[in-house]
Amino acid sequence: MLTWTLQGLWVSLTLAPALAAVSSTKPKGIDVLAFVGLAVWVLGFALEATADLQKSRFRAGPSNKGSFITTGLAVRGPDLARLRLPADHPRERRTPVPVPFLGRRQK
Repeated sequence: MLTWTLQGLWVSLTLAPALAAVSSTKPKGIDVLAFVGLAVWVLGFALEATADLQKSRFRAGPSNKGSFITTGLAVRGPDLARLRLPADHPRERRTPVPVPFLGRRQK
């Protein structure tokens, strides 16, 4: 139940800015931040499409039947491909998204 509640909270929090923008009566032009957001989205979409294409080509090969892909963009997890750093890396706290558990090392 807690997971479902947290998902609902997350959806509500991420939906709120979009609802505020759509329901606003004051028109706002497209600014630099909108173009930056669009560029990030296009880059992410292109990376995911490339990973899917590479994985499809790998699976289509008869010599790859039953084996795992070990090269290309599809090797990384889709959500972590651009965020993950090894846990023992000195720059581990410089991830683009603040993740609380990356700052502490388990010994």
